[in-house]
Amino acid sequence: MKNIWKKWWFWAILVVLFIIGSVTGNSDDEQKAQPISKPKATQEEKKEGDTQEKQQGTTDKQQQTKKDIEQQISNETFLTKDEFNKRFKLDPNEKQYENGKFQLKDGSTINADYLTYGESELFTYATATFYQGNLVHLQVETDKPLEEILKGLGITTTKDTKVETQNWGDTFVHDITLDKTFDDSNIAVFPNEQD
Repeated sequence: MKNIWKKWWFWAILVVLFIIGSVTGNSDDEQKAQPISKPKATQEEKKEGDTQEKQQGTTDKQQQTKKDIEQQISNETFLTKDEFNKRFKLDPNEKQYENGKFQLKDGSTINADYLTYGESELFTYATATFYQGNLVHLQVETDKPLEEILKGLGITTTKDTKVETQNWGDTFVHDITLDKTFDDSNIAVFPNEQD
């Protein structure tokens, strides 16, 4: 075993180990070099993508709001503007906003009828919002409890209906939101505030 370097298999093993070491060493160098340049390109692409998303975000949000409203209206039965106007009279002393402009808190705008009604058998005063011909929000001043108002209007509340009542002695103010887009908390500027 003294002259092992004189054996052919010794040299064959050395050559094989040298080749394996060379191949493995080169691929390691290439792999180490690639990650250094890739993150820079990825970061730049990410910044460009974020900028494009921000620019499209507002437009997409406005379109989605309108689609949500249309889908909600098609899925539920609403009291229509025509039905409401057959039963209740517009207040001639108040300005009416047909196709009035609502500015939402997200900066988008939407047009809907914002109408005021005078005294009737159900209420003393009412403000109604109609979107695409359907009642989406109603605020009434009345001496009647909420249940009587809902029954008189033929409105059935759902899990999406928001109702708030304020009581001032014998007078109630019932705020009924049938579509969350027209909830007071979602509106920055009403049509009557834009004059």
